[in-house]
Amino acid sequence: NSSKSINMIRCMHHIKCTMDNTREIRKLLEMTDLDSPLIIQQNFVIGLGKEGAGHYSILFDGNGKWKLSPDNKNIPIFTVEGNICVFPSPTREDLFCSVFQSMFPDYSDQTVNLTKIVNLAKCQRHGTSIVICNKAQDEAQRLAQNSRAITIEPISLVDNINSINKLTSIDGAIIISPDGICYAIGAILDGEAIISGDTARGARYNSLNNYVVWRTRIDPSYRTMAIVISEDQTTDILPNKDLERYFRSFSLS
Repeated sequence: NSSKSINMIRCMHHIKCTMDNTREIRKLLEMTDLDSPLIIQQNFVIGLGKEGAGHYSILFDGNGKWKLSPDNKNIPIFTVEGNICVFPSPTREDLFCSVFQSMFPDYSDQTVNLTKIVNLAKCQRHGTSIVICNKAQDEAQRLAQNSRAITIEPISLVDNINSINKLTSIDGAIIISPDGICYAIGAILDGEAIISGDTARGARYNSLNNYVVWRTRIDPSYRTMAIVISEDQTTDILPNKDLERYFRSFSLS
């Protein structure tokens, strides 16, 4: 990071970033926050400065978990947890539009509104997930009857766009229809495990990926897609590949 930040606490003697100095550097890290990160220049710790003072920032978020971001921006360049490095893949609006319009051709005029809903949901700090279903009300009631969702009075997220952050703030998915009506929150997605999981991904992704296929397999009249927004800011759209084969496999008309 650049040393040209204002209101910077400067070290009289710069500390070299080596394994021999990890304890000293760790003590300095305990003084940091988003407004006063540790400033490192040419492999030396030179002090603490203001947010946005330099080029890149490393934010530690637990044991063995950290992310590299440009100028303390919310979206990281990559996140590391244990031995796994994840590069975020921001939502491609063209991909979302393509999948949405293929799944719900009768609601093509709602594509822009649903894109806004997804983009606002991405602001949820701890990640979230959205299930879009042509029979959203029926599915919400089915899950609620099995104590796997909280049903709410139907609310248009298109007309109440500012409510998205609140509705996605708890664990579980929100269940919405293709026209943006929300019927349930905090949904725990069920279904028989019928596809292989991905051990490199978390429970949220694997659960949604299996659910989308399972829901359609047991009743092809249900058209279901999901958006998985992970805590590390990666976003997945399900189904995300072989869409035509997906339709053929489950006899969707």
